[in-house]
Parts: sequence; structure tokens; C-alpha cells
Amino acid sequence: MTVAEKFKAFCSNISIDKDTRDLIRSRKGQIAKRLNSDFWGTSSEDQHLIYVGSYGRRTETEVSDIDLLFVLPPRDYDKYSGRKYNGQSDLLQDVKNSLASTYPNTRMRGDGQVVVVSFSDGMTFEILPAFKRTDGTYLYPDTHNGGSWKMTNPQAEIDEITRMNKQTCYNLKRLCKMARAWRDQNNVDIKGIQIDILAYEFLKGWEYNQCSYVLYNYMSYFFFEHLSRCPIDKKYWFIPGSNRFVVYENRFTSKAKEALLLSSKALNYAKLGNYAEENKLLREIYGSKFPKY
Repeated sequence: MTVAEKFKAFCSNISIDKDTRDLIRSRKGQIAKRLNSDFWGTSSEDQHLIYVGSYGRRTETEVSDIDLLFVLPPRDYDKYSGRKYNGQSDLLQDVKNSLASTYPNTRMRGDGQVVVVSFSDGMTFEILPAFKRTDGTYLYPDTHNGGSWKMTNPQAEIDEITRMNKQTCYNLKRLCKMARAWRDQNNVDIKGIQIDILAYEFLKGWEYNQCSYVLYNYMSYFFFEHLSRCPIDKKYWFIPGSNRFVVYENRFTSKAKEALLLSSKALNYAKLGNYAEENKLLREIYGSKFPKY
């Protein structure tokens, strides 16, 4: 197989298949139907519930946590915010109780800001109830420290990732998925949102960001070089689109340097025509879903 064929096959292997997406869509529809019935008085399976997070950005490879945002009726804001103590906790409890009537035997919990619904096959949905504001942002409940409202803007983040993905000839989302395969193969302590931010930053500045699969071995090398240069004391990560920031430690630099070394060796083997050794090293980086030959 050529470089292009190998990386094209790899990207296909780490994409979520149609059957799984259909199952996710079906479960999302049932969640929406239940919540819409209790909060909006409708039986809609698609209104007021949107994909957010990695699945919403379409940068995910493994189906574990599916993030959903449920848009609440504006009239309910005063109902919960006007309560004496932690109306945010009451809101999460009401959402949880609503879903329990549809999933009485499914493990469920309220978790600070979201209601978590865990299915027996390992698929988990995290539902964030929120109120939409006139500027397109959302207010969501935080039950910690007596309760408060916080702001998020997931659609702006999804839109910016989508825009940059098209601008880079669809390389951005592929790179995000490749980096997740590296993370999972090597037990790298890095959050999905950090991966998406770093991939975005890298491709925004890489002169070959519109390359085809034929340059993906070089894209891998230079991406890991970008990660290895990330300041070890970096804690604040600004999300493209919304410019909100999240706080996470940089715990991935040493693993990125290891991947950079392996990528360098793989490129050298390719130049020598030793494609078996090149593939062996790429599978060390990306795991068994990278083609053997």
C-alpha cells in the first residue's frame, strides 16, 4: 500500500460506523421525546436537543460519552433561578426524574452540571440542560458551591471547527481523530478538547494544511513536533469559535516527544524503501487500526 492508501484506510478504520451512528441517533431521539414531553409539552424527537462536545464537532473516534445540550423553555429560568437555595440542583434533579420514566432500569446520575445516562453496552449520554440567550450563547446550571449559572457557546465552536475543516480540505477532523488514536494507543493523558485545539492551531499555521493523504506521514511528524513544543506550564486552553477557555494541565509533552521520534524514524525508513519497518513504527504510534502493510 502507498502512504496515501495506508492513511486513507487508517482514517476510515477510526471513524464511527453507520450502525453506531444510527444507534446514537435513535437513543438521542428517545431522550429528546421524553424531555420535550415533560418540559415543552410536545413529542418531538429532534427539537431542543443538540449534539455538542467531540461528537458534535465530529472529531471523536470511540463512542463512550455523547454530549447533548437540552434547550429549556425560557419561562423556566425564573422558576429555577428564583429559588432560595440551589435551584440549579433542582433543575438537574427534574431532568433526571424525567429521563428515569423512560429509562427506569438504566444507570443514571446527576453530576454537577449534567445528567448522565449510562447504557449497559458502555455508551453514555451526558445531558446539559441550558437556556438559550438572544446572542446565541447558553446559560447552564452548576450545582457546586450553592449553585450558579455559567455560559457556553457550543455552536460557535462547532461552526469554527467545521469552517477550518473545509478550509484545510477536511484534514482537521481527520487529524483530530488520528491524535485520539495515538492517545488511546499510548495512554496519553490529554483531553479531547485539547487535541482539537492543538490540531486547529497546528493546521492553521502549517503551510501544507491542504495536503492530500500522500503527505500524512509528514503531517504526523510536524503535528507531534507542535505538541512537543507546547509549554509544559500551559494550563489555559482557548477554544476556537467561542474563545472561552478551559483549564487543564499539560501532561502530554513527553509522550508527544516519543511519538515525534517514532515519526522521524518512520520517515527515514520510508526514504530507504523499508516500508515494513515504517509500518511497524506507525502502528506503535497509532495502534492496530493502522494497516499492517
